[in-house]
Amino acid sequence: MPNISRTKTWNANETLTAANLNAEFNGILTGVNDNALNNDNLSQTDDYLFGSLVLGAGVAAGSGDGKLHVHASSAGSVAAHADANDLVLESSANTGMTIFAGTSSTASIHFGDSGDNDIGKIVYDHNANDMAFTVGTTADLLLLTSSAATFLSTLTVGVNDTGHDVKFFGATAGSHLLWDESADSLLLTDSTPLKIGDSQDLTLYHDGSNSYITNAVGALKIATETSGIAVTIGHTTSEVTVADNLTVTGTLTLGSGAELTEAELEFLDGITAGTVAASKAVVVDSNKDAASFRNVTLTGELDAATLDISSTIDVDGAATLASLVCEAGATFGGGTGSSGATISTTGTGTFDGILKTEDTTDATSTTDGSL
Repeated sequence: MPNISRTKTWNANETLTAANLNAEFNGILTGVNDNALNNDNLSQTDDYLFGSLVLGAGVAAGSGDGKLHVHASSAGSVAAHADANDLVLESSANTGMTIFAGTSSTASIHFGDSGDNDIGKIVYDHNANDMAFTVGTTADLLLLTSSAATFLSTLTVGVNDTGHDVKFFGATAGSHLLWDESADSLLLTDSTPLKIGDSQDLTLYHDGSNSYITNAVGALKIATETSGIAVTIGHTTSEVTVADNLTVTGTLTLGSGAELTEAELEFLDGITAGTVAASKAVVVDSNKDAASFRNVTLTGELDAATLDISSTIDVDGAATLASLVCEAGATFGGGTGSSGATISTTGTGTFDGILKTEDTTDATSTTDGSL
């Protein structure tokens, strides 16, 4: 509003006319109704309060959109929101606001209330070239630089039962991790491994054909930390291959109930087919032979096509032989012989009758010759 100056200087005893009064009053009205800012206004030290102020052309007096409306050109039929119309910037083209600061200073927008004048703020640091968002007492809740975004609090995507897809891309085309909201699943593309450990020793991935769990250092332990946890590998019709050594510290159960303990498996450990070893099971060789037996006790019959005994034979009891051929001297110590026995020494002895020895009577024969 411009300064109001008098239109006439009055002299003593001068008559006041209607024209003089109208001129003075019109000057006052002109100054009061003029809302334009000019050098006269801006040079004053007093505060100016505006109910509504429009800067720019093309807006009728009193029709500004908010408290301070900077109007370059019309953006169309649109009105500022009632909760955000204290400052309105309008243009039909690109519209913006600039905050300049020194190269080592900060530029900021603060949000405050009666309890805290910067309870929220956006600050750009021209020295560090980063932008920080502060909410409440959490300083730099979100820190943005030209190469990274850092979150200093919990990051939540969506709300309970209404989520969103979240995708992370890698350096290789087509390789990514996806949280699939509709499937409630974390998805990894083929040959995109999940790596665990400081040196990424444990990996889990699928290469398009097969699935892999690999471990570079130490043992790969499954369900070892809690007693009594069962582990099932494969379907009931699956085939499980052990590519190297298998150690079973308990009982090995095969099929529906066949059990093998460690002691029982020890009978098979280290055996050589065809060779008898102490405290080991006997397995015949490819010719169905087994050698190096020491003592064999039979409680039943021994049925053999031929029997070759290279040393002394000791029969504790009666022996019934269909025929007996001796290639060396034969000694009968007690018992009875049988008819038809043949003993071959340097001569030949044939007994067609009954031969008795170690008796009170002489040996007799039922044939023509008597012993």
